[in-house]
Amino acid sequence: MIDPMLLETILMHYAAGHLRPSEALLVACHVALNPAARRRLEAYEAIGAKMICDCAEEDAAPVALDCFDKIMARIESPAPVAAPVAAAAPRAPMQRDAAIPPSVMALLCGNCTERSIRWQKLQSGVEAVSLHVPAGSPCRHRLRLLRLAPHQQTPAHRHGGREMTLVLQGGFSDHTGSYGAGDLVIAEGAAFVHAPRASAEGCLCLTLTEAPLRFVQTRIRFFNFFWRF
Repeated sequence: MIDPMLLETILMHYAAGHLRPSEALLVACHVALNPAARRRLEAYEAIGAKMICDCAEEDAAPVALDCFDKIMARIESPAPVAAPVAAAAPRAPMQRDAAIPPSVMALLCGNCTERSIRWQKLQSGVEAVSLHVPAGSPCRHRLRLLRLAPHQQTPAHRHGGREMTLVLQGGFSDHTGSYGAGDLVIAEGAAFVHAPRASAEGCLCLTLTEAPLRFVQTRIRFFNFFWRF
């Protein structure tokens, strides 16, 4: 099912720095595109700061009496001279894709290892790009750009885990409603089945899934063995 409160929980975890890298990147893109989400995030950050400031002294973790002196000694002591090392070759920046909003493109450039956006055709009217975030996210988490042609509909499917879909351009609709640029839709539960259809403008999304999709229609269920999207 789609639970709006789950999005609020994820925003709170993002504000506290508790999300895995791939999840944090997706939420950062959502916040960059959605002013309302940005305001809610700022509110959660303010609540976190207030909780830290209001923490009673007796609730603070104990420290050694000479802790301050040790810190100052380390600050004032000369830094050791490091042996010269060969400078690492500068990494070529990711080639920008004009279809991706600039704020999202900047986040992808700074967090993903790909050097270019190479679209792969999955079926007529459906293209995707797999993205990789450095170590820190479970290998089962798959981050992708997904592009649907105008009015294109995906086959009805379910996921074994959570599915997070951020609309970057255009929009899509399913039996739960219609979603446009900046919306982050989170679905989970093995019983949740949907068949998103792109709007007249088409749909460009950033998705994060915990498990491959599973087709439910008998005539295309055969592809479950081959299409690990």
